[in-house]
Amino acid sequence: MDLRRLRVDQLRFLGSLAPLLKRGGRLVYCVCSLEPEESQYVVEDFLKNQAQFVIDRGPVELLDVDGRLMDSSGFFRSVPHEHDMDGFFAVRLKRTTI
Repeated sequence: MDLRRLRVDQLRFLGSLAPLLKRGGRLVYCVCSLEPEESQYVVEDFLKNQAQFVIDRGPVELLDVDGRLMDSSGFFRSVPHEHDMDGFFAVRLKRTTI
């Protein structure tokens, strides 16, 4: 698996979608990978290059039923051996300016 290439691809996808959102719009980035190169590092790079976006830490009751899936950074992570489900990473991004 070429994690560097996948990271570049993911950043390109997000960069292509970002201009389509209006102010206040939300974009959910979700991957079925627990590798930081495809998950949190992609989000960190995206936010460095897209200053008009922030992590939306709004209400997550529907996503985080038991309080264990969201961390303090606003990242959703499911881990097979802890949550009895497939491994996923997700984050909700919000456009704050035009």
